[in-house]
Amino acid sequence: MHNVDAIVCAEYSEFVSVESIKSAMQNAIEYLYPHNQVLNISILITTNKNITQLNTSFRGIKESTDVLSFSPKEMHMTAEEDNIFTEIEEDQLGDIVISYEEVESQSKAYHQSREEVLNFLLIHGLLHLSGYDHATVKERTEMQMQESTLLQHLNISNSIVSEMYEAHRLKG
Repeated sequence: MHNVDAIVCAEYSEFVSVESIKSAMQNAIEYLYPHNQVLNISILITTNKNITQLNTSFRGIKESTDVLSFSPKEMHMTAEEDNIFTEIEEDQLGDIVISYEEVESQSKAYHQSREEVLNFLLIHGLLHLSGYDHATVKERTEMQMQESTLLQHLNISNSIVSEMYEAHRLKG
């Protein structure tokens, strides 16, 4: 069983189930990494204000976004920190941060349930941590295929995948 830590800001706790997030991510990680040892991932569901601060600090973009993924492989550290972290890095997938205000906004804009949007963003973030990207047409096609496959595996409608790419052009 993988270690999935999920924190939901208090104002969204009545709308978001930590247990649902943990269960979905457990299943998705097991599907993507069937032969791996226990992996660790942290998830934070937060506000636009908080995600804007993170986006500004880590990406230099002073605006809100829907999802941020922080992979330990992409962290810039001193040589000493890198040596220490390398010992524990192998089991760390990274961190995913999602703005619940963006979930609500996209839910209305794209006529999807909040749960569908949240699950899509969780999968999207997980795939970024797993090395997928959508910068080129080829990468986007491959990532969309993986998102559809993972959502189907979790018994979640995958109709959101093409809609999010077409209408939204993804912020994260």
